[in-house]
Amino acid sequence: GSSASLVGLRVGPGQEEEGGAGLIEVEAAARKLAMHVVAARPRYLAPHVVPPHHLTHERDILRDQAAPLGKPEHIIEKMVEGRLKKFMNEFCLLEQAHMLEEDSPKISKFLSGLSKRLKRDIELTSFVRFGVGEE
Repeated sequence: GSSASLVGLRVGPGQEEEGGAGLIEVEAAARKLAMHVVAARPRYLAPHVVPPHHLTHERDILRDQAAPLGKPEHIIEKMVEGRLKKFMNEFCLLEQAHMLEEDSPKISKFLSGLSKRLKRDIELTSFVRFGVGEE
């Protein structure tokens, strides 16, 4: 099927360069982020926006998977937290490795690097992914 995405960036004020080069770079970054969203299919913007009931459900699943191992409870909890972190890295956009950038930095690190380079605040505020024939 066909997919598309839209990302929302908040760009703070900064001194404009000749020809608007900074804004051109922001536009290129937004385009790459939109392509990343199509490919990586994140569910959430950041860990703090994951609904608590989704976290509880995921923790329960991970505990059920770890229970047959017969490990002590404190070890199981560490395993669950490690796997939950992996879940966040996979499904939270700001935690994902940028698929279209060299060295695949986390999206959050990519944006902070862009902010420093352009000397202006750049914040990813939202995203949406559309897919034809998908729910």
